[in-house]
Amino acid sequence: MVFVSADPARDTAAKLAEYMPFFNPDFIGISGDFLMTKRLGNQLNVPFVKVPQGQGYTIDHGGQVVIVNPRGDYHGFFSTPLDLARVKLTYQSMVSTSNCCGQ
Repeated sequence: MVFVSADPARDTAAKLAEYMPFFNPDFIGISGDFLMTKRLGNQLNVPFVKVPQGQGYTIDHGGQVVIVNPRGDYHGFFSTPLDLARVKLTYQSMVSTSNCCGQ
């Protein structure tokens, strides 16, 4: 599982390494250029927006999950609340049909 940060200005590699174990120790957190991340979010239908708040800002975003294989093929989109059975089935289908993930 790879989490893509929508806030690269604050989500340093060290902060992401600290944050990911709250979800799962095997999860990976990455960040990059804000505009490139924004484009990726739009392509995956996972929008987010930087909103001024007092002297700083916040990032408004949803909790969507997108399944993409290592080759970049899109396999599934899930909105919250997540149906874990459906997510698992989609992931297993991706692994069994695409021979992509070393499983």
